[in-house]
Amino acid sequence: MTNRISNHQYFIKLAEKLSAAIGQNTADGFVFRVDLRLRPEGQRGPLAQSLGGYEIYYESWGQAWERSALIKARPVAGDEAVGREFLARITPFVYRKYIDFGAIVEIREMKQKINRDVEQKGKTHRDVKLGTGESVRSNS
Repeated sequence: MTNRISNHQYFIKLAEKLSAAIGQNTADGFVFRVDLRLRPEGQRGPLAQSLGGYEIYYESWGQAWERSALIKARPVAGDEAVGREFLARITPFVYRKYIDFGAIVEIREMKQKINRDVEQKGKTHRDVKLGTGESVRSNS
């Protein structure tokens, strides 16, 4: 009998171990804080999801804050072609053909709240989560 696991199980274990490793607080601090609850379906959702699974999730249950966050999404690591395919599949969710005015107001209010928070805390646009999404180049 072999101890083989499926690709899906492998990537769930990899996500758990990677998250634990980079989130571990050592004498030097930590690399990144990772909150695995911040994913589609929260703690109930799988850590590894197929592109089709994400497409179904956003099509069926996607929230306004997720739409707002995905506007800035870009492939930055891993297989760039898979990242581009993900963005292509969720484009109908992010940029809806028809959107109600309530959703527009909700997104605008959320963005204004984020901007106030950034100003109060003195964060710069280099903050990946709260900033403008611009890249900054050094003049040196």
